[in-house]
Amino acid sequence: DETVPPRLTVLESLRYSGRLRLPYDSSATEIDQAVQRALGAVALDDVADQRVSQLSGGQRKRVGLATELLNHPGILFLDEPTTGLDVGLERQMMELFRSLAAVGDHAVIVVTHATHSLDRLDRLCVMGRGGHLCFSGRPGDALEFFAVETFEDVYLALQKRPAAEWRSEFELERPPHPSLPEAPSTRRSRPRRGNPRALRIQAGALTSRYVKLFVRDRLNLLILVMQAPVLGIGLLLLFTRNVLAPFPRGTPLVATQLAFLLVMITIWLGAVDASREIVKERSIFARERAMGVTIGPYLFAKTTVLFSLILIQAAILLGLTAVMRPFHEPFNTYLDFYGLLALAGFAAVAMGLLVSSLAQTEDQATALAPVAMTAQLLFGGGIVTVKSMTAVMKVVSATSFGRWAFAGAGTALHMNARFLADPAVRLQ
Repeated sequence: DETVPPRLTVLESLRYSGRLRLPYDSSATEIDQAVQRALGAVALDDVADQRVSQLSGGQRKRVGLATELLNHPGILFLDEPTTGLDVGLERQMMELFRSLAAVGDHAVIVVTHATHSLDRLDRLCVMGRGGHLCFSGRPGDALEFFAVETFEDVYLALQKRPAAEWRSEFELERPPHPSLPEAPSTRRSRPRRGNPRALRIQAGALTSRYVKLFVRDRLNLLILVMQAPVLGIGLLLLFTRNVLAPFPRGTPLVATQLAFLLVMITIWLGAVDASREIVKERSIFARERAMGVTIGPYLFAKTTVLFSLILIQAAILLGLTAVMRPFHEPFNTYLDFYGLLALAGFAAVAMGLLVSSLAQTEDQATALAPVAMTAQLLFGGGIVTVKSMTAVMKVVSATSFGRWAFAGAGTALHMNARFLADPAVRLQ
């Protein structure tokens, strides 16, 4: 997988990775030095200021490799790193691995099915079906052992005889391996994951990176921001201007419908904002999680940005309501109502992030988000009142944050007093 955010430049991506991977007491100068070393090692200096999305397939793979080189690992395990590359790019990547191993402080282990560059290896291991080690040694000796002329023919040889037989033959001929001295480690260890300073640095780096990624996806940002005015105007045009006015100009029952739909639209916006934000970065987070990034700072970054977005969307929605369908209440009522919308939006963002964490693909997240939203719509008490629900559904409804947000909205708008002022209600 190419586990590098595509909307960052190569330099930005490596700097953020350096802040997350290098020891947390590393200075900015030390991080920049590590980034420059990694760029030089994979020959990406000339594209350092280009976005990852603009690079070729081979260059993107090299960016991923540079990310792993930042903290100077002693061993690199590369699983099918040349998959999808043409023969020329595959050769370039293998030459790169050869140069890294030649430095003397990296051991590079490559799993591959490609045979064009096997002559560049120090040692070739051939694995047969069932995990049998059929050969281990110099690449040239493999041709002699399997009695073939090319590395491609090794596959045919493995099909002619069971892997277990090749393994037995190899073990009879294999010379003993000399023991190698253990190299001393000179790298600094990273603090434990629970280190408060580590958590602060992770939270800062992840939040800064997420903001940059969020803003650079301009089309998606435009769609998310424009949802609030489009849905808000469409909703408000369904009602008369004095729908929220005191009786007799306003009708309390219709006013509750507007309040309910305002809450539901806010919940919809929050859920849509967050429903894909974890699943689309699953491979990136899995890699960073293995390097010590904890879930807390990652969720902090997500919620900080998404909560800010829902606050803006709720403000747009309430502002349009104040202009087009005023509450006919003091200004404090608007503040109370905004607070309720914000809390409902926060809960919806959390629900969207939960959906995103459970989904395996972005398509699944897109399909699950409306289901979660529909549950809030059905159990919120605006379509079917809680009093009219069955006993089981009343219990289920109690778990719906949409219901409590709707109840709070009714309290903020003094809906009980509005109903009591309606003679039709007093006669019932």
